[in-house]
Amino acid sequence: MKKVLLLFVGGMLCLFATLVLYEIVLRLFFPPPQLVDIRKFSTPAVLLSAAESKRTGSYVLETEKGRRLRPNMRVEFSHNFTSGLDVTVETNSLGYRNRELVAKSAKRILFLGDSITLSEYLQDADTFVRQVETLSVGRTEPLETVNAGIFGESLQTYLTVLEETGLSIEPDLVVVDLYLNDFQPSRYIKLFHPPEFLRESWAANYLFHIFSKKYAKLTRQSDQWRENLQVIPESELQEWSHRVACCFSEMEGDGEDSSEFKKLVIEHIEDWGGAWSEGAWNRMAKTLVEMKVKLDRTHVPMAIVLFPVSYQVEGERLFDFPQRKAAAIAKKMGVPMLDMLPLLREEKSRSRERLFYDQCHHTPYASRVIAKHILGFFVEGNLVSSVRDAKNLK
Repeated sequence: MKKVLLLFVGGMLCLFATLVLYEIVLRLFFPPPQLVDIRKFSTPAVLLSAAESKRTGSYVLETEKGRRLRPNMRVEFSHNFTSGLDVTVETNSLGYRNRELVAKSAKRILFLGDSITLSEYLQDADTFVRQVETLSVGRTEPLETVNAGIFGESLQTYLTVLEETGLSIEPDLVVVDLYLNDFQPSRYIKLFHPPEFLRESWAANYLFHIFSKKYAKLTRQSDQWRENLQVIPESELQEWSHRVACCFSEMEGDGEDSSEFKKLVIEHIEDWGGAWSEGAWNRMAKTLVEMKVKLDRTHVPMAIVLFPVSYQVEGERLFDFPQRKAAAIAKKMGVPMLDMLPLLREEKSRSRERLFYDQCHHTPYASRVIAKHILGFFVEGNLVSSVRDAKNLK
């Protein structure tokens, strides 16, 4: 019995020493892990402490109609996975990343979109949604921008959000921030977090992150995790891939660059690569038309901002089949559209500033560039009035 006890104690000491060594190595040679502190408001005006709020789970609600941000939450990210920045995300009573809305005193613009719009990896002031409002001061009539972005969601969810809460805020303009993968929800990893007493441990956070990825892969394969399953059948995605493989030159022309980009498209066919298929655009066009009809009934104008994947911006050759498809759909609907691809390519050609953190999420610098172009798009399309025009309206 004594020998067993000694072996047990020795094993525990070895395990402890291994974990300590692991912790030291991580802190010396690896970037810090993302830490998440989730708290809630008892009322929109009162923030409870982490202990009082009893919130150690997700700040996301899974509903039958897609994900939603929990209302009246404050989430603090230390070393956000995407940007590496310390970021605070606060939601209002509608579950928007936005201050609480009161009676309108300016033209209210509702932005619908995914993680590009939400920008949970940036401070609120650095998101392009808030930057549009900031840049409008002194340039246009007063604008109030509202961020209703939800990460990993599709165009169908944007329509549902508009129906559930968007129209209730009485927007003067609805902007659909369209990305190339909006034909279906994106797969995402549900992150598990270590217990509170291990919260500051790099080793514990890295291990829990590894477990999260393994769990997501396991549950996807066994069809047990509903929210991580694709909406579009695998057979249809295969048809899209075969179409791209045989007919990509019809979409984008020939050339060595074309062959390499085609491989990327096929590799990401269930994500942004799907935008090189007619099927994806047929689905999105149908939802956009539904949205337009609903907004027409309430006499609220609609606009589209189309965001490219980073490979389109950073490559030497232009591949723009999705942009041409979106432009044709918008024109047929009579909806103004801003294509960010040529604007970001131009910015990339004349600036050394980093524009993307990954394949789609923008840096603070890029967000300011995007906001500037969106504001100009509003003025040129008579969606908002410039200061000069606004004075003439008084």
